[in-house]
Amino acid sequence: MIQVRQLGKRMGQRVVFRRLDFAWSDPSMICVCGVNGSGKTTLLSMLAGATPPDAGDILLQGRSLVAEREAAARLVSYVPDDCPIYPFISGREWLAFTKSIRPSDAQVERDLVERFGLEPHLDTRFGDMSLGTAKKFLLASALMCTTPVLILDEPTNGLDKASFEVLQQCLTQRKADGMVVLSCHDVAQQRLLGARPVELSELEAA
Repeated sequence: MIQVRQLGKRMGQRVVFRRLDFAWSDPSMICVCGVNGSGKTTLLSMLAGATPPDAGDILLQGRSLVAEREAAARLVSYVPDDCPIYPFISGREWLAFTKSIRPSDAQVERDLVERFGLEPHLDTRFGDMSLGTAKKFLLASALMCTTPVLILDEPTNGLDKASFEVLQQCLTQRKADGMVVLSCHDVAQQRLLGARPVELSELEAA
């Protein structure tokens, strides 16, 4: 499902990755682990097609994010750690925009809005949302899409216990059919989600 070939990335003068080289097959849920600053967020952003590599390639279902970026990126739903949504966009508008660019399931969308308790916030702008509410909209927009790859950077940040349980249930279902790649600094939550830990340092080619 995901193949990474000799991936290299530099941020300014800092070399983040020299030669990442690995392959992950589905169905599975993988948690990328490493110390702060090791490059977890950079890797997830690259796997989602949001950050281009400086060297190497990433293949999603055989499609290259370098040579076929638009087609390959359509195979991924991505939730970054931050909330890069314009503050004037409402929750309803964000979900509608997501549906316009990714295949999605309308019934799943309705269920997620209900289970995450988002109905009262559909017409709230992101600039007026709490961190938890904004995170739930981002998660709902990714989980309602029918893409084969789901990438989540620290998806549990800002979630209360009830919302975490909803996420846990959704990811259990999702990993049965496709690939879920995430980061999560809380080891206990990693275990509750059922993710297989993979150390980022072990992915570097010799």
